[in-house]
Amino acid sequence: MRSACTAVLVSLAGCSSTDLYSFEEPGADFSAYSTYAIVPVPGSAPPGDSDSPLTRYLEEAVGAELEARGYVPSEQPDLLVDFHLVTQETRDMRATTSSRLSTGGRDYHGEWDTYAAPEVIEYRAGTLSVELTDAAEQRLVWKGAVAGRIREKDREDLEATVHRAVADIFGRYPYRAPGRSR
Repeated sequence: MRSACTAVLVSLAGCSSTDLYSFEEPGADFSAYSTYAIVPVPGSAPPGDSDSPLTRYLEEAVGAELEARGYVPSEQPDLLVDFHLVTQETRDMRATTSSRLSTGGRDYHGEWDTYAAPEVIEYRAGTLSVELTDAAEQRLVWKGAVAGRIREKDREDLEATVHRAVADIFGRYPYRAPGRSR
């Protein structure tokens, strides 16, 4: 299933206009976290379908990133993981410079006029975010996100694109589970 959400996620990884950001709750004790679980119905799951290909790829990618940092899945997790995908049609306007040849009367050879011409660019943009919540205190302790423009050419390998986008987000996550070294 290739939905609009899929298209946005695909566009976010590897896009030259991609923005990455992260937030960390001041005072959160990341040394206390060693286990995780993905919430039963992630924020990006299509209504009534928490087992879409997009949701599965996101769960696999997030799990791989956390496990690479020493966290283990658990029924009694320290961290709850959720992800959200927001998309919107966007319109930008920019001025372009154009020229035209002005011709005069019979003896006039003409000259070039330069003028600004507005150009409207329409595209789909979106933001994928991953949130880590302290399960015991039910408070957000870390959030990372990637935002960017949809690129049609990235739709070919959705699974790889999801993994790249999530890896980019976790590139901003500096912690490892306690007792786990790389």
